[in-house]
Amino acid sequence: MSQEKLQEALFDAATRNNTKKITEAINNGADIDAIDGSGETALFQAARMNNVRASKLLLSAGANAYIINNRGDTALDIARSWYNKDVVKVFVNYSSNRKPLKKPVQAKLSLSSYARKRRNGTLSR
Repeated sequence: MSQEKLQEALFDAATRNNTKKITEAINNGADIDAIDGSGETALFQAARMNNVRASKLLLSAGANAYIINNRGDTALDIARSWYNKDVVKVFVNYSSNRKPLKKPVQAKLSLSSYARKRRNGTLSR
């Protein structure tokens, strides 16, 4: 299966909360942190759809929870904006075991300036 097809399968499985397909895609070489045209990963899809099992699996498999999409949001921000409390709890539990970014993330704001602006309430959408 081509890398592109693996990525599509991973995104689709995350959207559908299909942990078996997520595991298959990862085991077959899908990049867990691959981004789409919006700068989002499979974890964003799981967070948006309130897919608890998919979110837990992706995080436990090493998905980067700190990637920022083209709008300046993390997957946690997406879960919060969609009022997906169950997935927010998954991220809160995960945050106690924080790990550093695996690779540089291209975004309009650096992670530190993004966090600072969110704290100060000066982040514009």
